[in-house]
Order: sequence, then structure tokens, then C-alpha cells
Amino acid sequence: MVSSHAVPRSALVTTLLLALLTASRARAAEPGRSSATPGAINLPAVPVHAPVPFSPREAVMVSKPPTVGVAMTIDERGRVSKVEVTDISPSGPKDAVFRATAISALSKWRFAPAIADGRPVETVITMKIQFQHPGEKPPNPYGREAVDIPVPEQDDSYALEFERQLSTMPKEQFAQVRGELLASAESGIDQASRRQLDVGEFEIVTDGSLPDLPKLVAGDLAAVTAALGKVFGAGLSLQPPSGKTYVYVFAKKASFDRLARALMQSGEAAGVYSSVGLLAFHLEMPTNEDLLHTLVHETTHAFVQRALCHPGGSLPRWLGEGLADYFANSEIEGGVLVPGSHRASTSYHAPGEVVRGRSRAARTADDVRAAMKAGTALPLAKLRSATSSEFYGGEHAIYYGESWLLVHFLRHGQPGWAEHEFPRFILSAVEGFPADDLIRDVYGLDDEALEAAFKVYVKSF
Repeated sequence: MVSSHAVPRSALVTTLLLALLTASRARAAEPGRSSATPGAINLPAVPVHAPVPFSPREAVMVSKPPTVGVAMTIDERGRVSKVEVTDISPSGPKDAVFRATAISALSKWRFAPAIADGRPVETVITMKIQFQHPGEKPPNPYGREAVDIPVPEQDDSYALEFERQLSTMPKEQFAQVRGELLASAESGIDQASRRQLDVGEFEIVTDGSLPDLPKLVAGDLAAVTAALGKVFGAGLSLQPPSGKTYVYVFAKKASFDRLARALMQSGEAAGVYSSVGLLAFHLEMPTNEDLLHTLVHETTHAFVQRALCHPGGSLPRWLGEGLADYFANSEIEGGVLVPGSHRASTSYHAPGEVVRGRSRAARTADDVRAAMKAGTALPLAKLRSATSSEFYGGEHAIYYGESWLLVHFLRHGQPGWAEHEFPRFILSAVEGFPADDLIRDVYGLDDEALEAAFKVYVKSF
């Protein structure tokens, strides 16, 4: 299913974030506050769209814009439901104008919602807002270019906001949250059956009953990572390892679901990767092939996040999920993953039986072709601009399917693309250039030509 990291992110570097995080840590240390539930995630609300208000035109003659004290009520979705102005300093004849402007401007702010015991909750925050003259640059305590995150889509998932919140955190708080998430994962492991295996980049923890399970998982992770390194290492400069990836393999789906909820994930998820360096999935899947698909899919997300993207960077949703399924739908031959390979049929190993049937790749391609024939396939422009709720909603199968096939087309659509165009495309995409522009610039295909060539490719797939 969806991995939480595959969303656009930027670092929010404003005095407001620093003040909020400092105030939140101070509130958490107040005497008498109840302690958190062990293993639960507790985080303050963090602004993800917070432009500093400018002085209104009616106050153009005010030489020194005031500082306004406010109390903001943030709901469970991260929206500002109420703004109360508590103080204006220095006070003056234009106070009413500044008050109205502050309420109007701050009502448009968006937050990653506060998290209490792993769930989003309403919260009230207080802060001081310094009005700015138009053209002035807000103070920047981080010594780097300030970036304001665009307003998230109205129906974006909690997972997107949660991961965006992680990307804004100072190192100390990030380490704290990482520890809390690992504690949450650990709380779902049956300690009597717990086994752990450290294999360099990965640390595997499981309570599955199969004796060799940690070694088997380690072997799969190594095979997938080697295949990814071979595809991307030739044309890209990979990021150096930044600590371990903790891999939790839960025997029970219920244990995985508790962690997924802490990560703000959909209840439909079978696996997840979070940018704190935590990869997890469960063993209660219909077949071994479903389990392997999930492992490869999430490991690809981890590799893209940790080895390709710069800190705070990400790929567009369709490209991130399409890449993950590109590798997850590939065949494994002699213990080696062959990127882009696919068979018409395969054997599915379920408890107590082996069933022969159409491969996942073949079934997905069949579904996309049928949708094209029926006129219900997604136009590629809609695929590339889909919101979180659209992509991961009721029609997620067609979004995933077309994303996978579009990535496959961009790598294998013409001889030489895998060696030349595709690496150039991915290199520029991880650097943050718009993927739509890159398709036109790298492949020479505008929207109409891309749509036509893609349909021909899928029909002959």
C-alpha cells in the first residue's frame, strides 16, 4: 500500500517553527502533566504553511509594525478553527486593522496536527507574530534560504502531514520521535518470540515463527538493494548511508496495524516505510508472493528516500509509487531481481497449497488495458496531478497500475532509454525539477504525444 514518505516536502525554516517547538518542549516539561502512554506518539502541531502577515494598506503610515500575540485553535486536520488576538504591541490607533488582518491571515495557515497517544487531536497554541512591511524578509535563524511549504491539498492524508512534520524537525526532536516510533514498533513484538539480526545497513526484528526468517528477510533486502544500486548507481550519485534502517516483521497484522496508525497510515496498508528509517510489514498475507511484493515495494521506497533524494526531498506521488511497483512487479531469477521483467503466469504459495495463475504484473496490465478499452482509464495528466485521497482512495488500483506502467514505459519504451533518458530523468526528478517538464525535455514528448505513445505501449505490453 502507500508509503508515508512519497510526498512533496520542504524544510520550513522560520522563527515561528523554532518558537513553537521551543514552547512545546517547555509545556511538555511542566510539572503535573500526565506522562505519555508507553510506545505512543505525542507531537506538537507544526506549521506547514505559515506566511508571515504583512502590514495592511490601511496602516501604511505606521513606521514600526506591531507584534501580535495570538491563541490559535488547530483542529484534528491541522486547520485553524479559531484565532484570538490577545495582545498588540506597541498599541496604536490602527489596532483594529492589525487585529482583523492577523485573524484573516492566520486563519489560512495549515499545520501538521498535534498527535496525542498516536492520534491527531485538537490543540491550542500561543505565539507572537511580527507583522512585516511588504518587501521585508522575515528573520531566519537557520542561516539558509527560508522556504514556505505550499498549502497542502485539502484532503491530504495524515501520513503526508506527519512525514512533512518530520522533515521540519531539528535533529534533537527528530531523534526523540524516531525513538518513540521504534518503541511503538517494539511494543507490537511478542518478546517471547523476538529475534533480531543486524546485517549492516538493516537491523531486522521479528516475532515470526519461521526459524530462518531473519536471514531470509536479510537475503531479500540484499537482493533488492543490489538491484536498485545497479539501476541507479550507474547514472546517479547515491547519497551515503545515514544510519540503519530498522525492519520490523510482525507475525500478526493487528500488531502492524497499531504501528501503521501511529504513522497515520491507512488501515488498508500491508507495509510501510517512514523517513525516520523504519520499514515494517506483517506476515498474515494471502501468499508468499504478496509478502515478497510488499517487501520489495517498501524497500524501494526506503532506497529512494535514503540513497537518491536529498534530505527533505521526495519524488512526485505517481513516480514514487510507480518506481516501487516497477521493482516489486519484477521477476526474481536465480536469487537476482531482474528490473522490469515480467511473466504471464506464476505460482502462488498459500498455506497448504500452491496455485498457478496470472502473475500480478499480467493481471495489472490486463486491468489497465480493459480500462483503456472501456474508456475509464486515467488520463496521464490526471494521474500526475492526483491528490492523496484520489491516489490512495477507492480507485487506487488503477492509479498504482498506470503509475507502474508509466515508469516501465519511461525506462523501456524505446531502445536506449534505460541507459540514457531514464537516468537523466530520475536524476533531475530527485533534484526537485518538475517531472512533467522533464518528460517533455528528456523524452521530447508533450502531453498529447506521451498519452498516445503510452497507450500503444500498454496495448502491446
